[in-house]
Amino acid sequence: MPRDVFIQAFCDGSPIPMRADAVRAVVEPFVVERAEGVALIQTHDGGADLWGYGDDGGLALVGATGMEIWDLIAQVAGAVIIPMGGAPLVVDVLRIHDLPEETRAAAQLVTTGAELVLALQIGRDLPED
Repeated sequence: MPRDVFIQAFCDGSPIPMRADAVRAVVEPFVVERAEGVALIQTHDGGADLWGYGDDGGLALVGATGMEIWDLIAQVAGAVIIPMGGAPLVVDVLRIHDLPEETRAAAQLVTTGAELVLALQIGRDLPED
């Protein structure tokens, strides 16, 4: 399963800044360490680095482990999760119309961390036998 994803907001087909306060509202209780623009998130069963933390802009979730981290990401308002080389995953069906037109048909709605993990697993390249 991909452990690294981009997180971005969109409006009228163009990327827009993620609101830092919306991200902080969900993630801050799990931040155990921070540096300029990066937060180390620790959950009960894993965690990840969140690049772009504290800035109004796009984010990258890097090195995610465990399941709880995906529940956190699924709670970020306005988030569109973009796996490397994969279709966008939206946590709010209303956000699909804000995606670039060429990606709307492939977009998938995910409302929980479990749905997000399943979508990431389905979208991965399977190893050759």
